[in-house]
Amino acid sequence: MSVAKWSVPSSEVTLGSITTLTNGSTLIVSDIDNTGLTNTNLYVSFWVELSSFTPGIGASLTVRLVRKKGSQYESTDQNTFTGENLMKAIPPGVSAKFLHIGPMRLPGGFIWGVQFVNNTGATISTSTPIVYQTFNEDIA
Repeated sequence: MSVAKWSVPSSEVTLGSITTLTNGSTLIVSDIDNTGLTNTNLYVSFWVELSSFTPGIGASLTVRLVRKKGSQYESTDQNTFTGENLMKAIPPGVSAKFLHIGPMRLPGGFIWGVQFVNNTGATISTSTPIVYQTFNEDIA
């Protein structure tokens, strides 16, 4: 019988930062290239450290993977978006927030724009660059 387990994750990769993202707005921070023919990754996790702010009730930050072809990204309209996304609730209180968002599926064969959607009720910024790691499963 085979046993599936997490493989060792990749080294941390630094994306860009969020300098100012107002409530209800979106920002594509950077791209993840998952087009390798023999070594594509199955999953990705993000670490985001938000500067101190006061979140609204029900605050969240959403990460979307937006397919990129050439220099164009797929539609990121809230009503028509069909790509991978994951929402992270943000705890209440005035303070800096360190968030782990993931793991989320990372479909192979594409370049993905990493888009953040601010649903916090406030303007946010990151105090350090956003970091991600990719990883797979090992089956033994």
